[in-house]
Amino acid sequence: MSSFVLVHGAHHGGWCWYKVAALLEAQGHRVLAVDLPGHGRNAGAPGTMRSYIDYVSRLLETEAEPVILVGHSMGGAVITGVGEACPNKIAHLVYVTAFLAENGVSMTGALSAQAGADGMVPVSDLSELVYHDCPVEDAMLARLCQTPQAVEPLVTPVMWTAERWGNIPRTYIGCTLDRVFPIAEQRRRTAIHPGANWVELESSHSPFFSMPAKLVAYFTALTN
Repeated sequence: MSSFVLVHGAHHGGWCWYKVAALLEAQGHRVLAVDLPGHGRNAGAPGTMRSYIDYVSRLLETEAEPVILVGHSMGGAVITGVGEACPNKIAHLVYVTAFLAENGVSMTGALSAQAGADGMVPVSDLSELVYHDCPVEDAMLARLCQTPQAVEPLVTPVMWTAERWGNIPRTYIGCTLDRVFPIAEQRRRTAIHPGANWVELESSHSPFFSMPAKLVAYFTALTN
């Protein structure tokens, strides 16, 4: 069996993976759904991209074997940084409709532009943008559990090298109904990084809610 480390996106926490984690554990896999600094049960001081990367890297250093490291949305930037920091601890990188870009590029965009004077992007109702094909109870869970998002991680460039991050096997799972990262943009991202496996789901930005079984099937295929 394999070990999976699941990294959430902006405003979210480890809670968003609850369906995926349950399905993976039912198959005998080990699962850690992390709460990045400032999120979920790790609430407190707002996180930075450096603190996100360092936090996940420290968790991986305690693992006996390389893990399958999964990142959703903003979590894609985080797992890229972790891949650069400790490539020997990662068996496979999985990007779930996630941020992936050229070396030295940040996530600066529409989300970061919503930040207030305190450097935080406030929580808002994302039902029609992020959860439009998800069960209503999961959209409500998200509304109850979301936390404000620090803008610093969104505007900090993510650094990687071909020798470290670039040598880790990786898969990109594109979501064709995504209203946050349009599918054409997702395809463009993978095209600038030849060598990644590409698969698609007919899902919104939140396949962990809308079709967890299909998402898990893609994950577990990597363990065969």
